[in-house]
Amino acid sequence: MSIRVFFVQIPQKTTYTNLMKKGTRRNSFLLGAVVLSAGGFIAKILGAVYRIPLTNMLGSYGMGLYQLVFPMYSLVLTLSGVGFSMAVSKMVAARMEQEKTIEAKRVFTSALIILFILGVLNSLMLLLGGDLIAKIQGNANLGVLYRLISPSVLLVCLVSAFKGYFQGKMNMAPTALSQICEQVIKLAAGLYLAYLFMPDIEKAVGGAVFAITLSEGVALAVFAVIYFFDARKEKKALPLKKTAEQPSDYKSLMKELTSIALPLTLGGLIMPVSQLIDSALVLNLVKAGDATTLYGIWSGPVHSLLGMPVVLVGGVAAAVLPAISRAHVSGNKPLMDANINSALKLTNVIALPCVLGFACLSRQIVRLLYSSLPETDLRLAGSLLALSSASILFLALSGTCTSIMQGTGKIYYPLMFLGISCIVKIALNLILMPLEQINIYAFAISTTICYLLSAALGLRFITRRQNVKIDVMQTFFKPLACTLAMTVTLLLFSVFASDFVNTTLGTVTAILAGGTVYAAMIVLLKVFGSVNKVYGRIKARLTGRTNEN
Repeated sequence: MSIRVFFVQIPQKTTYTNLMKKGTRRNSFLLGAVVLSAGGFIAKILGAVYRIPLTNMLGSYGMGLYQLVFPMYSLVLTLSGVGFSMAVSKMVAARMEQEKTIEAKRVFTSALIILFILGVLNSLMLLLGGDLIAKIQGNANLGVLYRLISPSVLLVCLVSAFKGYFQGKMNMAPTALSQICEQVIKLAAGLYLAYLFMPDIEKAVGGAVFAITLSEGVALAVFAVIYFFDARKEKKALPLKKTAEQPSDYKSLMKELTSIALPLTLGGLIMPVSQLIDSALVLNLVKAGDATTLYGIWSGPVHSLLGMPVVLVGGVAAAVLPAISRAHVSGNKPLMDANINSALKLTNVIALPCVLGFACLSRQIVRLLYSSLPETDLRLAGSLLALSSASILFLALSGTCTSIMQGTGKIYYPLMFLGISCIVKIALNLILMPLEQINIYAFAISTTICYLLSAALGLRFITRRQNVKIDVMQTFFKPLACTLAMTVTLLLFSVFASDFVNTTLGTVTAILAGGTVYAAMIVLLKVFGSVNKVYGRIKARLTGRTNEN
């Protein structure tokens, strides 16, 4: 909720998309966005926390095996259901707005049929082709893991249909609840099964991978139960008289679903394909040390830490899109510019301290969270984290720019920018990975440059092509000044209390001190305006009043 406080809202009439018809659930757009963002945030934090004990248990090699499955798995999931989930949401929302409830149900049923077929085919592909994929990637041990995770593809496909249906009805609670349940089961089952099969690393990794299948089964069960009760309530709420609705046939609905989902799926393939290529490159090009172990260090502790701030920024991206969409549709250019500036400011406020914080305390943070790793692995992880810390800001800005462009109807530009950036990333990895002096550090370099390019292209498009005026002082310089004050605090700790900072208590103390200075500077420089003004905005949100600037 706090994220959305700083976006200007347009007063709007009470329509179906904001308030369901009498007798059914009342879901305002704001409440739905808050619920979905909160659920996603909790789920992602659980996922990030899960990797800490798992890494300590499996070690770098085990995490390398675990992570090597995901590029191909993500690619298969993208092919299976990502585009269809958004297509179902879009089509169901349109039907519900037109009070075509029967046709909305048919959209959902059509999606279930399509996604069931896609899920079965892609599950069989992983089940039967897992060994071949493992050989191509360069590690034969992955074949068993692909077989263990293959049933989850079908489960995720079916979950996508339910997710799109409920989101189309502006009911975000089922999605949020299923995400949290999924992560809780994955955490509990993953750690238990990994512990059960230790010290056999391959079997322990297999247990952690199979926990993903179990968690997706629970997510599907949650959706199915909610759908059952929702359908029963909806049936009771329907008027006794029959409607004159003549729903479209299933064939035409399936055709429409496919036409909407296809471009979304193609766009979603960019990052999974890039990650799959990365996983193959590291096993075949890295010359120094054990490639799987090195990849495990990068994709385990380093990637998990880099992803934590991005979770918070993801909430900004989710919140800004509808606010900008409303301003764009209404033709209110000053309002749209104000919302864009707020989004970029929040992105910088969250990402900048993480960049310099990780750069200053990279080794101490890695040691604090992954103390069971060997000393050489801890040092390498710390160096990789420090080198790639700037990618947090660029990835965050890239994600926010993508939401801004999508909010103004420019759907294909962010896909093009990310595609160009990923090509550059792959090219850099091909050049740098074979060099023994660089090897795994190529990931940190190429990832940073990839997202720097994507963010730069996005910002240039927004300012030049869409003629958005960015308040550089408020959006960039003030958050940077606050971050520099925090950085000075951390450096003072490192210089004058280096031995203390290297202890667990010292690391936590330094982080708290830096965070306190940063928060004080945010207030002192009035990054979000005066305290009274911010409090007024929060109070207005909590009491349901619309804030207008």
